[in-house]
Amino acid sequence: MKKSEQETIASREFINSVEGCPACKRSFTMGEPIVLAFSPSWEGGKWVHADDARFDREHGEYRVKE
Repeated sequence: MKKSEQETIASREFINSVEGCPACKRSFTMGEPIVLAFSPSWEGGKWVHADDARFDREHGEYRVKE
């Protein structure tokens, strides 16, 4: 998956469909940049605040900052 396909902006529909950021536990705000990130703490990718993750070029995906 391309880096740009792993980035988006939080929409009203998105905010209403999730409980909060799994990385930092804060709520999302409409218009905020979010990325699809991976962590050893959970299975699969989850949407997190862009500042809670970094892009891992070796794996071609965002990883949650630990």
